[in-house]
Amino acid sequence: MSTIRRLGAHLPRPVTRTVQGARAVLAVDEPLQAVRALGTLPPRQRRLMGHLLRALSVAATPGSRDHGRAALLRAVGTTALDDGPVVSRMLRRVADAPDTPDRTRVDIGRLLLQRHDLAGAHDVLDRMAALEGDRNAERSLLQARVDLSLARYPEAVRAARVAASLDPRRASAQAVLAQALAQERAHDADWRPSVPDAGRPHVARPGRPVLVVSNGLPGRQSGYSIRTQDVATAMLDLGLEPVVAARRQEDFLEGRHPPDTWQVGPVTYRLTARSLEMRERPDHNVTLVAEGLAAIAGEHGASVLHATTPWPNLQAALAVGERLGIPVVYEVRDFRDETWQVRQPALVGVSRRDQVEAALETTLIERVAAVVTLSDAMRDRLVARGVKPTAIRVIPNAVDPDRFVPIPRDDALARQLRLGDGPVIGYVSTLAPYEGIETLIRATAELRRRGRGVRCLIVGDGPERDRLGGVQRESGMDDGSVVFSGRVAHADIGSWYSLLDVFVVPRRPVPPSELVTPLKPFEAMAMEIPVVVSRVAALTDMIVEDETGRSFRPDDPIDLADVLEPLLFDPERRRALGRAAGAWVREHRTWRRSAALYLDLYRDLGAA
Repeated sequence: MSTIRRLGAHLPRPVTRTVQGARAVLAVDEPLQAVRALGTLPPRQRRLMGHLLRALSVAATPGSRDHGRAALLRAVGTTALDDGPVVSRMLRRVADAPDTPDRTRVDIGRLLLQRHDLAGAHDVLDRMAALEGDRNAERSLLQARVDLSLARYPEAVRAARVAASLDPRRASAQAVLAQALAQERAHDADWRPSVPDAGRPHVARPGRPVLVVSNGLPGRQSGYSIRTQDVATAMLDLGLEPVVAARRQEDFLEGRHPPDTWQVGPVTYRLTARSLEMRERPDHNVTLVAEGLAAIAGEHGASVLHATTPWPNLQAALAVGERLGIPVVYEVRDFRDETWQVRQPALVGVSRRDQVEAALETTLIERVAAVVTLSDAMRDRLVARGVKPTAIRVIPNAVDPDRFVPIPRDDALARQLRLGDGPVIGYVSTLAPYEGIETLIRATAELRRRGRGVRCLIVGDGPERDRLGGVQRESGMDDGSVVFSGRVAHADIGSWYSLLDVFVVPRRPVPPSELVTPLKPFEAMAMEIPVVVSRVAALTDMIVEDETGRSFRPDDPIDLADVLEPLLFDPERRRALGRAAGAWVREHRTWRRSAALYLDLYRDLGAA
């Protein structure tokens, strides 16, 4: 019995099936399964297993047949020790070694791909020579999966066909081929999902838009879903009769079946897709949405389909609009390709996702009756991509001035959070990489280093939360000086705003920040809380310097501290800035004004 097999005999049952025996651990699909199983153990046991697996991995003699494959075992052990970034570096070094056989490089590429290290998997493939027989089928299959992940869809189809021809009985090759063909089809601007024939002519009733969105309240709380709700509510106040057609795939993925129809305040929502969508099959996803949208539009007597980003919503709306003979409007709320570049910088230049998505969206936009976007900067970006300026209307983010009004500080909540009596700065947002919240934490540390008893409140959650916790500890702000609230219901957000003496928007100088105006600063301004924003185009357009707000150099915590310091200890100056900001928002940025712009657009299209 091998050492690893003997170890497997003593492992807890949840782990035994995946790490018992070298073959089970080191086979193509097993390393990540072992990682997942190890993740079910208590931390102490998991660390012990990590050390044991790493110790066992060194038993292989360097240069031997099993040396490269032992690296996979070492990677599993390293992952169990929570040294995630080390794993990719380790595997890449083994793949680079001249004595590592290509069969092991295939396994390494598979593990890197499953760890979402797409650049690493791509580099490993580039180093491999063509292999023979079954191993060549495995290499081609890996190539197809990597190409799929990098949005290289024609290449993925070719590689998957090679894998399927070399090993026709391999079900995984057939599945990857089907995925690649589906992606290639869905990213063809001339492709349209099928729309069932209603059997009778569509009767459009003026003033009845259908807003086609990806997600909505109450299931998904974000600036995207809040804008949808507020726009629809304001439309109702002006006499329009909108209905929101929404996907709620997250409910299906979590085992819940959402209702076909639901209400959020006065707004009616309808479910477009009534079954779990296959995320790897975008053509199937869009077809499900199109089928549901056609039924909703027919029952509602829709006069216009108003689709919002991302582009699959537009793809479905165009198919339904063509079938029913009604206009389609597309609302660009962000540029998903540029947001992706910020979130996946290592893949820029390796993946084609940004290029493919931008090209397809631009081509589809050419077929709509009108385009709506949120800012002048976003309009300029669309024009640069080839969209006709005359087709674009800017309808910015706004606020409900009846809901967001100045209120006294919620002292009970402040005591619960132990904020004390000193000034509080903060931000309300999703914790995304481009938000620049690290700058806010470091500015707080600088102010406290200067002897200023300021505290920082960060309201929200998101992918940056763990990393920001590390920044908090490293800067010495884990003593209660910086407080993370986690996600807060939007219905309760007013109490959290009331705790802030200054609202800081520290966004980084990257395309999403330069182009897209967030909702939350308008809410803070309506509550007459002074705002300080980083000097990116979309934010500086929201304030008049020294009249309705202040600005600072992005990514510069010292400059932010310099701007904040005089404000924090000058209540009269803060009140003056807050009052001016509130007056500006109430005059220029209300949802009622925005709804009037939508009404004008629909009238121009003959839909209201």
